Amino acid sequence: MTQISLDRVADDTWELRPGSDVLRYLLGLPFVAMGSFALLGAMGVVPLQNKNGGPAPTARMALFAVCFLVAGALVLFLRRGCTFDLTRRVVTCWRGILVPLYRREYALDSFEAVVHFIEVVRTGKGGRTTLYPVALEAADKSMLQLVRTRDPVRSRKAAERVAALLELPIVHRKDGEDRRREAHEIDASMRERRGSRAVELPEAPSEMATIVTPQADGLEFRLPRAGFTRLSVVLIVVAFLVPLAAAIAIFTFGARVKGFPTALAAFFFLPAVVTAIRFTFIAMRRFEVSVTPDELRIVQRGLVRRTFVLPAEEIEEIHLPEAPRSGLVLIAGSRPIEVVTDSQTVTFGEGLPPVEARYLKSVIEAIVSGPS
Repeated sequence: MTQISLDRVADDTWELRPGSDVLRYLLGLPFVAMGSFALLGAMGVVPLQNKNGGPAPTARMALFAVCFLVAGALVLFLRRGCTFDLTRRVVTCWRGILVPLYRREYALDSFEAVVHFIEVVRTGKGGRTTLYPVALEAADKSMLQLVRTRDPVRSRKAAERVAALLELPIVHRKDGEDRRREAHEIDASMRERRGSRAVELPEAPSEMATIVTPQADGLEFRLPRAGFTRLSVVLIVVAFLVPLAAAIAIFTFGARVKGFPTALAAFFFLPAVVTAIRFTFIAMRRFEVSVTPDELRIVQRGLVRRTFVLPAEEIEEIHLPEAPRSGLVLIAGSRPIEVVTDSQTVTFGEGLPPVEARYLKSVIEAIVSGPS
């Protein structure tokens, strides 16, 4: 997942930019390496021959090299970001390759809130992906997009940091509903925001895969393993299709050139292997969750055992991101429940039926935000 950083670059100047993640390098470096080798062959630095022992097809190799080098360079070096100058009260958004090539300034005082929302983007015929942008919103509802990522946790943290920096309200927008917090409430816990309002526990669904056990002062939930859903299997298969297409192109071209390192095609499968490992890790883990008015304790079991103890008075938000309305996601169950504090964000419960996930989220929210 892509990191999002907000760093001070001068006394009253901060820069927000998405960082480079491992997958960016795993995908971009093989393209650059293969393109560089083909370019050296076209220039005669690396001696290559065609299958009949004659000179290698220089023009084709040069075209092959340019295509792979451009693709790799875009993946590795394309950058964008925004700089906040609090003295001049302007935000400058820029983009470029290695260095900024395009800049545009906007007055900070023309914006009224920082908005964190969900955006479903079509990626092809019938394909969709979900992104989580962070934007500044003006009075006329026009927005200046700052960053966007596939990770809702990092996106939300970036929105909170920008709102705190600019002293603006933050709006979490989902399903046409705005959850607004004023600048002074950004770090307030759910209990502080709810105050003395009554808290009611929702009714449980008629059928549940989760085992619920009453405790002296709370509840304990034993969640089932998510397993390999149809969605995760489809995503793993799709992750292998792109490197497979690249490998076929390399083998087809390399068959005509003696000495061409077709074995390097295997490196294109590294991102796919990482994807498969990630979904295997998710499929094997299960959670035990206990909640009281004092704390929320989450124990993760599986390939890795981890325990998270979140004091109730520090919990700021509990979210259940809505899945985009596509068949693939609906058959995969719900997304994970996100519990957010100032110091960490913990997720659990992916793959549950949506009704059951909403019930767990509501019960936990009611208990930790009620009186201790």
